[in-house]
Amino acid sequence: PKMAAPTCLVGNTSENADISQLGNELVKCYKRILDPQCLPLERQQHQKFIDEFRDSPYCIGCGVLLLLESDIITVYLGLQLIESFVRFRWDSMSPQEHFDLKHKLLVFSSNVGSGNVVLPVYVKEAVAKVIIEITKKCWPQYWPTFID
Repeated sequence: PKMAAPTCLVGNTSENADISQLGNELVKCYKRILDPQCLPLERQQHQKFIDEFRDSPYCIGCGVLLLLESDIITVYLGLQLIESFVRFRWDSMSPQEHFDLKHKLLVFSSNVGSGNVVLPVYVKEAVAKVIIEITKKCWPQYWPTFID
């Protein structure tokens, strides 16, 4: 699924390159974690890297960029990063970033539900979890049209 990343969530061009590199590193770590050949100590180190990255200011930008990828595992990782950021660091974002993220996720969600994009159920559930987390933070005060 391709969609434009919101500029305010991923920063300027040089930051995009940094975020892209971080995203590539995260995807490598995540895929190693899922690899049955990965040794437990290595898996633990990769998981620690990902867990520590969730506290990074780049977490949300990286998550949004990973949604643009065609690899399902990469998209799923992006959704996990976004969910974590929304759950624990939503208040660190500006109102414009809130709006942009909600918009991008709703567009992504409508593409997933429209039949244009076929994704596994676990990815659709991850999209729903992110939207639920945002709804907990925004509705009804800051997102009164959510149910409309």
